[in-house]
Amino acid sequence: MLERLEPTLDELLTEPIIRLVMASDGVRSDDIRKVMSEAQMELCSVDAIAATSAFRPTTAGCNIYHRFW
Repeated sequence: MLERLEPTLDELLTEPIIRLVMASDGVRSDDIRKVMSEAQMELCSVDAIAATSAFRPTTAGCNIYHRFW
């Protein structure tokens, strides 16, 4: 099993200091999740385009879920 070096989004969003900063900025967990989901979809599109490029090797598909969660 691979050792996970970075916290998950869920772990980050439950950290007390993160919650305090989010509250002071008027940001909710759902707001962060929405932005991350949109970024994930954008990266997936970029990965799909790159996979068809002659300049990059073909990837096994869009598998970026682990980048955020």
